[in-house]
Amino acid sequence: MSQRGISTVVDATLALLLISASILVVATSLAADQPGMDLEASDHVSETVSISTANVSYSLRPVVDDIDDVDFEDDAYSNSVFQRQRYGSVADLVASSTMLNVTIEGRQLTREGEIYADAVEGSLMEALTGLGYDAYVTGRWQPYDGASIAATGTYGSPPPGDADVQLATLRVPSGVQPVSEDVEDAYEDGYGTGRSDQKYERAAGVLAETIVERYLPAGETQVALEGQWFRRDLAVYRYLRIESILAETEADSDWGDEYYHFDPATDENVLGRSGANATKANAYLARGTDGLGPSAAGEADGLRGVIEDDLKETISHEEMKSFDESSSIEEIVITVRVWRA
Repeated sequence: MSQRGISTVVDATLALLLISASILVVATSLAADQPGMDLEASDHVSETVSISTANVSYSLRPVVDDIDDVDFEDDAYSNSVFQRQRYGSVADLVASSTMLNVTIEGRQLTREGEIYADAVEGSLMEALTGLGYDAYVTGRWQPYDGASIAATGTYGSPPPGDADVQLATLRVPSGVQPVSEDVEDAYEDGYGTGRSDQKYERAAGVLAETIVERYLPAGETQVALEGQWFRRDLAVYRYLRIESILAETEADSDWGDEYYHFDPATDENVLGRSGANATKANAYLARGTDGLGPSAAGEADGLRGVIEDDLKETISHEEMKSFDESSSIEEIVITVRVWRA
């Protein structure tokens, strides 16, 4: 059976959203008094990054060997099934690449991030060729202060220590839904339960659901899980990568259930083809066993547990009541450093 060369739907939406958005640029000279440095260099490079467009091509074949629990039928696939192509402004490509390079407590979500980043770096450096400057570009997404889940991207080489460096900052939408008010409301609602721990738990649940939906949009992912071949394999791979990270974070607990509801070999399971349910699978990742309802077995805590620990450790009661001031979930910060080549 022939395979599709370019997968769509979930593949196009998983953290690869090429967001067309207004970009706020703030330029800062780190060497304003240095002779020979064009004080508008950072503006020039930032403008190039913002408005230049590029095509990026790369292959997902390396993910086949990344996890044992997904039976990638790579012998049945032609090379074209692994090929991906993205088009957009260089800033959009950097932003989407940054979002795909996400880690949870330092553990990389998927190898797709590093593969895509290498391709984006090439396009970025090509766009800057001929401007007369060297550049080092970084992207950073941190949904809230002290978050254990974060996304980073680095492109180019850092400037030498004696370089006359200028810096510009671009703020680009992350594609994550704004939920600060919902988090504040959930935190306040926790007071009514009579349990002090419910405040942070409920707030963490809102954040967890939103972040999981960003990386595994339920509608598109459902189509992939019900499908077959590489498209389905890739969706299952993404779920199991997150599951394996969460299982590691809970490994020291006495009640971690290793997320056995995610066994894709069981047809009626939420990842099984006949029982596929992306909504439940996302709820499982976000809220653990609670996400599957009161009758579900096991006591996994999901991404909510990681976020709850973060919030308790780094954000005070008063700060939770004005969570918007501690949250940057809606934007990626791209920093451009330039110096004379």
